[in-house]
Formats: sequence, structure tokens, C-alpha cells
Amino acid sequence: MPLYTKCCNCGIRIPYRTKRCDKCQTEWNRQREVYRNEDIKRFRSSSAWARKSKQILKDNNYQCEMCKDKGVITVATEVHHIISLSIDFNKRLEDDNLIALCESCHDDIHRE
Repeated sequence: MPLYTKCCNCGIRIPYRTKRCDKCQTEWNRQREVYRNEDIKRFRSSSAWARKSKQILKDNNYQCEMCKDKGVITVATEVHHIISLSIDFNKRLEDDNLIALCESCHDDIHRE
């Protein structure tokens, strides 16, 4: 009898000793390629990004904007680019392209 486990991303049943279903693995590979981009790597560790992400969190009172829309108050710990860096790198520090999120909502966005 074959053994199964769950995809670490979406939770569907997959063969034992695999981490992700085919769909999630494809997305994970795509994201990995994005993070290999040197400009994006340098930007994510820059002082400009550290300052901007702190400012966005502070401006939103450290509250997750998606949870707030649902009427729930959750601590925001991450800042998300609405338009991905790989799509438009020039919007990397624009306030209207950044949103304060909790870890759970940020993971949900990237799963979609």
C-alpha cells in the first residue's frame, strides 16, 4: 500500500517523500528564479528597503491590512509588494505598492 503525505503549501495529498504537489513545485521554482535575480537580492538586504518597510509598518500601526478588512486586528510583521519586484522593479519603494501584512496573510497571497 503506497504512503502519502500532504503538500507543504496547499495541503493536497501527494506521494510520501515529496514536499510539494506539481503545481506548488512549479510556483516554488518560479519564485526561486526571481530571488536569484541579483538586483532583487541586493535590494532586499539594502538599508533603503529596511527603512521603507519599517515606515510602512509604522504608518499602518503594525496592523495587518487584510485582517483589518475582515474586522480582525492582527500584528503585521511583513511588508508585501503588490506589484512584484520581478514585474516592475521601479515600484520597489512606492508607498502605494506596499502593504503591511501578518505572516499568515502574506503566505496566503503567495500561495495564490
